[in-house]
Amino acid sequence: MAESPNPPYPPFPPYPPFPPYPPYPPVVIVVPCCCCRGGVTSPNCDASQTGGTSQAGGTSLAGGTSQTGSTSQGSGTSQTGGTSHGSGTSQGGISPQVNTYDSIVFTITMSPNTDSGGFGDGGSIGSNLIGLGADSAATAALFLAGSSSAPFQTLPLKTSSQPALMNTQPVTLTFALSSPVTATALGSVTISLIPGVQLPNTWSIQSIQVVLSNRSGTPPPVMLLNQTGSDGSVLPAPAPIVVLSGSNSSITLPL
Repeated sequence: MAESPNPPYPPFPPYPPFPPYPPYPPVVIVVPCCCCRGGVTSPNCDASQTGGTSQAGGTSLAGGTSQTGSTSQGSGTSQTGGTSHGSGTSQGGISPQVNTYDSIVFTITMSPNTDSGGFGDGGSIGSNLIGLGADSAATAALFLAGSSSAPFQTLPLKTSSQPALMNTQPVTLTFALSSPVTATALGSVTISLIPGVQLPNTWSIQSIQVVLSNRSGTPPPVMLLNQTGSDGSVLPAPAPIVVLSGSNSSITLPL
């Protein structure tokens, strides 16, 4: 018996169309600028370019943290944080060197003393003597800037046990300071006379220089005072800076 042919298969129904794929999210690559690669955002960088968060905060734009987040430039490691110039580390890591001085030098020039030496005879005795009598003494009191109550150090320009100062040439006296000072530490000096009885017992100071120096030679000396009176080329007679006496025993000069 002959086999009957198989009936034809019905056609397959058409496949439904595939739904469209959703669009891929944009890929954002944050490349730090050269000044931000060390882990600290430069103040010149724009925080908006790094997703609103400073690079030091470690959150890129893909992290979704806005500029108002907890790692904004105002916190964390911005320039105002622990590595700013205003904190404990100075620029370059080295503090500027401040020069100090351990010695002070006085150079004093005396002029003829026209005082009568206390004899009241119009200057016939003791007049025109240059210097200071042996039993007279003189001091220089140094005061720090802004202070006038207690001296920083008092220096003996001349003691009553030293020989008389009878010299037309400048007298240079060098003293060691009790502690080193900077060039701006001293504010004034007071020159005082303790008159004796030997003539001349008044002190006519024509010029005075005060210089800070170092026994090592470095840094170079600094001039604090350079003052002189008239040499007589304008006035009829030389006019000293001051004539110290028993009634006018001191003068204060700024440094």
